[in-house]
Formats: sequence, C-alpha cells, structure tokens
Amino acid sequence: MLSVANGWIRSRIANGETLGNSIARFERRLAKDGPFVFNAKDETQRSKAIRLCIDASIEDLDGSQAARFGDLAVLPEDAKVPLGVVEALWAETGQLDEDDTDDLLHRLDRRSLLQSLDLGERTLRLHDNILWYLRDRVGAGRCRALHGKMVAALGKQCDWHWPHAPGQESVRLAIPDQAYARGGPGR
Repeated sequence: MLSVANGWIRSRIANGETLGNSIARFERRLAKDGPFVFNAKDETQRSKAIRLCIDASIEDLDGSQAARFGDLAVLPEDAKVPLGVVEALWAETGQLDEDDTDDLLHRLDRRSLLQSLDLGERTLRLHDNILWYLRDRVGAGRCRALHGKMVAALGKQCDWHWPHAPGQESVRLAIPDQAYARGGPGR
C-alpha cells in the first residue's frame, strides 16, 4: 500500500503542493479513523491500513470517477484485463468513451491504484488488495449488477458471439459460466 500512498503524494506534488505539505495532508487523512500501530501480520490491522490508504487516494476523485473505479470490482483476479473490457464496462455504466476511459485510467494509475497499466499491450491489472477493497465497498448486490452490465456491454460488442469478444480470455474469466454458455442474457 506504500505505492498507493506514494501515488497520492506524487499527484499532489504534480499539482504544486510541497512534499512536506503533501505528507502532512496524507497523515491527517490516515489519522481521521484514529491512530493505530500497524502490524502487517494482523489481518484486521492490515485491512484497515489498506482501506485508509485507498480511501485517501480516491477522496479527490469526483463522484462519477469514484463510481467508475468501483465498477472495476467485477474484474478477474490475477489477470491482465484488456482495456477494451474496461472501455465496454464504463461505456455501459457511465457513458464514458474511449478517451474518457483513457483519461481516468491514467489518473488511477498516477495514484498507484492500478497494479499495472500497459498501453503497448493495452491491458491493466489490479492488485488483489484493491479488488478486495472494491468488492467490499460496492457490496455483493452491486457486484452482481455490475457483472450483468459487463456481460451486456461485451455481448453487444460481439453480437453475443463470445469467441469474437474483446479480450476473450479475460471475458471467459469475468462472466458467469451460464451467461457464456447460453450466449447472453435470456438466450
């Protein structure tokens, strides 16, 4: 989570804030939930530290940007996800176009909220801790709804012919087996 804190501080400095002020501001944000001693072996303390770091990093996002970040909760774990999958999801959930998606992904990457963003391969990867945070934040019901939106968005792109879906491997990991097998909702 040091990379998340570092990304937040870097973005503040890039906007003209001094290093000392950026660090002090980040410390204040972490202290909002009360000071605690961090023990990486304690799962509760580790989860709290992760939540505090990510909360501080997304606090400067507007409501729509934070919602799109939350949409990433439906992405598969331990996978490089094609940017086309995220573009399709965000077009469905927030009416973002390719350029808007690119801008937001760069903003999230500068805050170290993405484990990797490879523009050559056109893929991204989220750290498991970020995915767990997002899934907890949006809740099970919203995750199910987001899965439905992702299936719909990707299905539209390939006219429900899954072998032609963008990022076929990630699509197979990300959508429920029953939707994949029947070719789409209600089919």
